[in-house]
Amino acid sequence: MSERWKYQIMTCGLWGLIIAVVIPTLDLFQLSFEQAFLSKHNLIRTIYFVTFGVCLIGYLSWRTKVKSESSISLPDNNTIYK
Repeated sequence: MSERWKYQIMTCGLWGLIIAVVIPTLDLFQLSFEQAFLSKHNLIRTIYFVTFGVCLIGYLSWRTKVKSESSISLPDNNTIYK
């Protein structure tokens, strides 16, 4: 598995799981625990958030990470180092 996919799954898959837990927690004010966490609707929503997090948000954060890492390294002939 490439480094990009490992990064996306670890960081943004976690984001998807956190969001999928926070939203039903807020639903507990109106629904029972079983309806909020154990329903088919919640399972579909969890799968959606994890997939969305890994694919779209993961890709965007990976691009930002690569761009920031490449802009940090300065060439050796830079006037700052002379």
